[in-house]
Amino acid sequence: MNKTFKCLIVDEIHPVLFLMLPKEQFEIDYFPAIKRDEILSKIHLYEALVIRSKTLVDEDFLAKATNLKVIARAGAGMDLVDEEACKKLNIKLYNASEANKDAVGDHTLGLILALLNKIVAADSQMRSGVYEREPNRARELSALKVGIIGYGNMGEAVAKRLKGFGCKILVYDKYKTGFATNEVKQVDL
Repeated sequence: MNKTFKCLIVDEIHPVLFLMLPKEQFEIDYFPAIKRDEILSKIHLYEALVIRSKTLVDEDFLAKATNLKVIARAGAGMDLVDEEACKKLNIKLYNASEANKDAVGDHTLGLILALLNKIVAADSQMRSGVYEREPNRARELSALKVGIIGYGNMGEAVAKRLKGFGCKILVYDKYKTGFATNEVKQVDL
């Protein structure tokens, strides 16, 4: 007979997660509004924990999580999790490293274009009956160098979108090397 894992979810989570966790394997307690002191008082009852962005999993937290086997973060990194402490306790860590890379890439490109084309300022002026052409003249992305710090999933997604604009793409990554192409130049910080 398969064991059922008790899973505590302590943040607002997209409903798709509940479809991904089979009911026959996970007994889920969903408390998105729970506070840290409440979590600490009951974390010993759980083998799995799902967090997003509000819950710090440090040594104090882990000392109370005596049955914890798995921590999953619904986000790209493990920003709030003491990975070394989890490793010592044999707690497996998971995250959604690629989940929002396309959204981040699209949004970043949108922000770059809005900045270069002065869209926010021009829109505000137009709505108040002002039209000033020269102060709102755009800069063309194809004539610029764009620097990206970090070439993980998010950085690669941004670079992928920038390639079509013909700009020079300079990338620094603290952990990765050897990723340069004709379109992406690896540089020092």
